[in-house]
Amino acid sequence: MAEDGLIFRSDEASEGSYKSIGKVRGIQESIERKEGKFDKDQVVIVLSEAAILEMKGGEPEPELNDETFTIYMPYAKPGRRPHKNSLYIKGLVASAEKMGKTPNDFTGGFVTLERIPVDLGFHLEGEEENVVVDGWCYAEDEGGSAGNIVDHVRELVVGTKKAAAVRNLMMDARAKQYPEYKDALDNGTLAELLGLEVVDGVFTLTS
Repeated sequence: MAEDGLIFRSDEASEGSYKSIGKVRGIQESIERKEGKFDKDQVVIVLSEAAILEMKGGEPEPELNDETFTIYMPYAKPGRRPHKNSLYIKGLVASAEKMGKTPNDFTGGFVTLERIPVDLGFHLEGEEENVVVDGWCYAEDEGGSAGNIVDHVRELVVGTKKAAAVRNLMMDARAKQYPEYKDALDNGTLAELLGLEVVDGVFTLTS
């Protein structure tokens, strides 16, 4: 990129905040087949209590309306089943099967979905490498002991007293997904859980 901020390559252009979301977590409310706007029906996945875990390309994190995130994915032509080399089968279904589940098994619980390159298992005429496209796949769900959520909660409470810490945990979309941290705050074990000290009532990094 030029020093004055101009770009001169199309691959340096912004993809937009929503297309730059790399990983998201929330409760899978539903996964349905719906009529698409073009020639194919779509798979529509709705996540509630959603929080963005990862952004790509340095894009700012978008605000999710009502903490809801919806994923749209091409499925198949009306009246047809998806092809074995479709993004839905190779990506979403295959990633669920690696966990011993089907996509519908996740409905009603927290899931982590990430957008990753998916090998569709075929190559174009004249090409040696298979076609690879970015698609949403199920990832191992980020549990409450995962390092990045611990670091995130720690950042929310360091430098605060209990009342402010409660407010931060209750207002933050990611922290609300892990009620065990609010419970630990209530019963006085949060500092130990996060490796912090309480000095004059303030959560403080250990020296």
